[in-house]
Amino acid sequence: LMLYRTSARIFQKKILRAPVFPKKFQEAQRIMKASFNGLWYKFSVVSDTINGVLKPFCHYIFISISVCLPNYIEIVYCVDFQLIETIFISTGSNPDDIDLVIVATSTPDYQFPSIASILCDKLGLKNAFAFDMSAACCGFLYMMETAANFIRSGRYKKVIIVGADKMSSIVNYTDRATVRLFGDGAAAFMMEPTTEELGVMDAMLRTDGKGLPFLHLKAGGSVCPPSYFTIDNHMHYLYQEGRTVFKYAVSNMSDISAAIAEKNNLTKDTIDWVVAHQANLRIIDAVAHRLEVPHEKVLINIDRYGNTSAGTLPLCIWDFEEKLKKGDNLIFTAFGAGFTWGAVYVKWGYDGKKQ
Repeated sequence: LMLYRTSARIFQKKILRAPVFPKKFQEAQRIMKASFNGLWYKFSVVSDTINGVLKPFCHYIFISISVCLPNYIEIVYCVDFQLIETIFISTGSNPDDIDLVIVATSTPDYQFPSIASILCDKLGLKNAFAFDMSAACCGFLYMMETAANFIRSGRYKKVIIVGADKMSSIVNYTDRATVRLFGDGAAAFMMEPTTEELGVMDAMLRTDGKGLPFLHLKAGGSVCPPSYFTIDNHMHYLYQEGRTVFKYAVSNMSDISAAIAEKNNLTKDTIDWVVAHQANLRIIDAVAHRLEVPHEKVLINIDRYGNTSAGTLPLCIWDFEEKLKKGDNLIFTAFGAGFTWGAVYVKWGYDGKKQ
């Protein structure tokens, strides 16, 4: 994992690198690794009660600089455009060299066209193809493995992946069970090939469609198109059965984290950090307990930003980057609507000392 910094901007760039399989694959070792630079766009929500209605107060946070703004993310593709444009500037990358753009989101600006296609136009990416993917809070894990496999094919050299969600657009501000849980956030990466013995070493991703009744957005799709009825009955907001989702999240995140650790011969002594989806502290504690990892090895920032969906994992890395050392073993894990869940094993590639 290689780190680049620029004093001209208050952004940090990290490039996510994935391997290209050698021509003689049968004679080569199976090396799965990646290094990444990124740009984090942070967001948190503080709420207050006025006349029985939760009134949102918003804070956009650029790295360590906190600025109070009067609104949430307004247009998702505009935020993504700023993220990627900054990566180009800080890396000196040529837009013509980008082969692929993927955006993971549950809150696109439009049903179609995709946010990724809009970004290609706004950024002037003439040689890239693009698409959106939906994996809810697992978007970061799914997208990282998807992009890495495009690169491993040997046909793609530079891939941009973006995780972006405007959760404020689908949260009911009168629903105390969900309104305080979510925030808006986005993160962008550029992925490239590498042959270093560092980075993404393994990934295990799962899906089970039985989660539909417990976590979904009722209206707006072809099953229940928008109408006066759906609007009057608040059917365009996120619906969640918290206890059921909690049960499945604890079980699945814990099981798959233990499975990827066992598969890669990792123990409580060799696991350096656990990076779990920031949705519920008890879920995070359960994952750590299953891995027998002490609390000091678990990265937690849910108290600062809440659940930013696909943005939670990279935001967590940014906040605790200075603790990371080259060669550290990290386990990333997440759970989202679907149900979707997974775990990724990363061997950290640089000493994360902030300057």
